[in-house]
Amino acid sequence: TSPGIGYTPADTLTATFFGGGAATAATSVTGIAVAANTSGGMTFKGNGVTTLTGPSTYSGATLVSAGTLLVNGSLGDTAVTVQSTATLGGTSGTIGAGAASVTVNTGGTLAPGSSAGTLTVNGGVSIDGTFAYEYDGGTTSADLLDVNGTLTLNSATLSLVDLLGDSYTLNDKFTLVAYDLLSPGST
Repeated sequence: TSPGIGYTPADTLTATFFGGGAATAATSVTGIAVAANTSGGMTFKGNGVTTLTGPSTYSGATLVSAGTLLVNGSLGDTAVTVQSTATLGGTSGTIGAGAASVTVNTGGTLAPGSSAGTLTVNGGVSIDGTFAYEYDGGTTSADLLDVNGTLTLNSATLSLVDLLGDSYTLNDKFTLVAYDLLSPGST
């Protein structure tokens, strides 16, 4: 289709999604595609949860400024920034094909999985905020952040939640994160 009056294919497109007004409201987006000859980014904000399913192929920046963005499908090679009070998560979701990045600012949260699941990032991840990790004590079911790149921990806070409530047994072992390279960042 035509980019519209006054626009050219090289112009930048930026869209904003609101994840509902109430804490229990949710928005589901099946996939976001931007024509190959355009660039642009997405901003997710609002008090609710936006769940992204299916493939999203845009490569512009992704900003999670409020609420929760769950990647249960895939995002292209995008730079994802999670601001204070916002959350990025997802179950069986993938961010990037090799050149993506995820930055979790102070006050933001990275929460892979949903009642135990995996979020894969094909690129680097830098955490200044909270890494929220859920596990089912007494079972082998747990969240996993799979980083195919460098994981940088900058004064990150780890939050552990036993979904079954105090069912952790001494010597239970869970893998929180898999990564190619670990960088201690700043403390």
